[in-house]
Order: sequence, then C-alpha cells, then structure tokens
Amino acid sequence: MSESYPIQPSEPARRLGVLTYHTILNYGCSLQASATVFLAQTLGWDARVIDRWFLPSENRSTWDWPRLFSLRLLLATLTCRGSLGRVLRRRRGLRFAQRHLPRTPYHFVRWEDVHGRDLGLDAIVVGSDQVWCCRPLDDPETFFLKDAPTDIPAIANAVCVGMEAIPERWVTLFREGFKRFTAISVRDEASVRLVNALGAGAVRVLDPTQLISAKTWREQFAARPKRHGRKLVCYLLWWDPSNDMRRLAAFARQMDCEVEVFCEVGALWRPLRKPMDWVKHSRQVFKRFRPHVHLRQSAGPAEFVGEIADADWVVTNSFHGLMFASIFGKEVRILPRRTENVAGTGGSDKLRDFAAHYVSGPLFTKDFDAALASLVRGEHITYNEAALEADRERSRAWLREALGKLTERGSTQKESL
Repeated sequence: MSESYPIQPSEPARRLGVLTYHTILNYGCSLQASATVFLAQTLGWDARVIDRWFLPSENRSTWDWPRLFSLRLLLATLTCRGSLGRVLRRRRGLRFAQRHLPRTPYHFVRWEDVHGRDLGLDAIVVGSDQVWCCRPLDDPETFFLKDAPTDIPAIANAVCVGMEAIPERWVTLFREGFKRFTAISVRDEASVRLVNALGAGAVRVLDPTQLISAKTWREQFAARPKRHGRKLVCYLLWWDPSNDMRRLAAFARQMDCEVEVFCEVGALWRPLRKPMDWVKHSRQVFKRFRPHVHLRQSAGPAEFVGEIADADWVVTNSFHGLMFASIFGKEVRILPRRTENVAGTGGSDKLRDFAAHYVSGPLFTKDFDAALASLVRGEHITYNEAALEADRERSRAWLREALGKLTERGSTQKESL
C-alpha cells in the first residue's frame, strides 16, 4: 500500500485541528483519530486534535488514585470484575495518545467556551467516527461547528451519521451545518443518502484507518504481542465474554492455539451491588482461568493493533475490528450486536456496507458457536484487494484535494483582510 504524499517543506506547516472522538475509552476512537492526525501530518500539516471534552469535569490526564486504592476496587479485582484492568487500560490509552495524538493546549465542552480566543488553527477537519449521530450523550452541534469561529475553513472527513433517519428536530441543524464545510465525505452508503437528501454533496470514502499500510501500523503504532504461535483474537462490544470462556477454551484445545479476548463496555465491567451477585459471580471466577484463553482487560490501543496483526483468526462485532482484520488480511467472523445504539442502526449497517464492497464468503454468523465452528471447518473469506486498494487511493486523493482547498480558502481569506 503506497503512502507517498506530497509534502511542502519550503512553506511553514499550516495548523490543522482534528475534531473527533478522542477521549472515549474505545480502541476504534483512539485509532481513527491517530490515523487522521498521521495522514494530515504526512500531507505536510501541523495536525493536532482539538481537545474537546464531553463534560466540564473530564480530565483524562490524571490517575484516579482514591478509586485505585478503594476497598470496592480491591474486591472487584480479586473477583476478576475488571475495574483495575479498566484503570490500567486508561493509562495505556493515555500513553498512546501522548505519542500519537498531539492536542491543542486548551480544551472546551462547547465552542462558546473559547469565544474571543486565538485557537491557533488555520483549518479544521471534523471526523471520522459517528460524530453526527444524535444519541442522548452526543452533541452534533459541536461537530457542525455551531458557535465556532467562522473564519476557520473546515471539511468533514469519513464521517458516519450512524442513524437510519435524521430526527425531525435535528434536520435544520444538519441542513445548515452542512453549509459550513468546504467538502464532505462519509464512510458508508447510508450516510451518503442522508447527507445528499438534505441538499449537501457527500462522497463515500474509506475509514482513515484503512489509508495507512499494514507495515506502518505494525512499525509505528503496534506493541509487540505477548504470545506467538497460532492465535484467535476476539474483540467484542457490549458483550460479557464470561459465558463464552468454555467454548473458547474448547476451541483453543481443538485448534492448538492461544485466544486473546478484548472487551468494550460490557456486562463484565458493570458493578455488582447485591451480595448474592458477588456470590454468583465468584462461582464463575475460576472458570475464567482456562489455559490458553487470556482476557485482555488492561490492554491499550497499541496492544490491540499488535495482537490483531499477529492473529490467525478474528471474531468481532465491531466496525474497527473488521477494519483492522482487513488491513492485515485476517480470517474474520462478525457476530450480531447484542445491544444496538439508542439511535438505531449502530454498527451493523457500516459492517454490511463494507462487506458488500470488499468481502465475500461466510463473514457474518448468527452467534458465537457458529463463528467458531466456521473457523474449525476451515472456511475462508476473500478480500477484494483490487477494489480495496483502488478505494484507498481514491480516499487519499479526496483528502489531499480537500485539504488543498482549505489551504486555498485560508489564503484567500488572509488576502481579503
């Protein structure tokens, strides 16, 4: 995969702010943000993440020391409830961000919080990820640059709406918000239809993680895997894997392999409030310590990339799980979501949209048993590498051209002043 971008060393690097999800404890959020910053830097921009927080009290740069040494955390850790693992994972995520996600020296919750302040930016890129989704905890106004300085040009790159339809109360915001961008790209066909239906022009591009080569991901972003040999990696969103440990152990014995399990926001991390809950859960503790099955609760983004790069098989229900499996050419199976987003479509549409363009074979399975059985039978999926590489080049070209337009618009605005 080629990554030869034109860089303008004779001119000072223009300052680009990347507005996306970057503070969420989620591998996909961290990695797509890192990919966007890396791509912009390769194109000659001084790119950094705009440090937008979700809550005024948010502070991702410090340890939660009182919680770390609490009795409740100790009990949770002794019964494999995962609280300590989550704290350690956040720490590893912070280290990854310090290396790959330079941030603005200021932070804010809403744009109005930085009124009258020099933001130190020549242009803004909004995206990737589901930044235009209208879930209860999300704020699409911020990602439509409402109340942001209007003299800073902006594009939207590989954004996902993440909904079957735009709620009526948000239609005006979306329609007016689209006008703020010099160019708009999205990463699935459903988002193309929704954006175009409101009078804006959008093109489909690949997620930014796809635009970096497997070699670069390994050399610059991945940690060295803990174990080598044949390996299955499971990456699960909204899934408690404790009930699946037995079948994973059976798979490891049958295939003579290791199993690495990565989880996101599942029932495994929900606090246990009733005494009987602790008793019932403790009965399951020793069942989790099965040979060759490893629950990677404290792993950061670098460990996640390294393990998928080293895997033979991947089982996931995550969009970015599929992205990295395809980047490294892995045999992958997609599980159905047990919990969809409040907004509706969640990740399923994006997964099927990507599969329709680039993957053939038994990719989607009805449950965990079916996924493992398919791998045991030696069934194979096929990636359309020619189509993938063509769209990677097209997506890179779109980003290069869109950022070029930002440069032209910024120069015009300076001349007018």
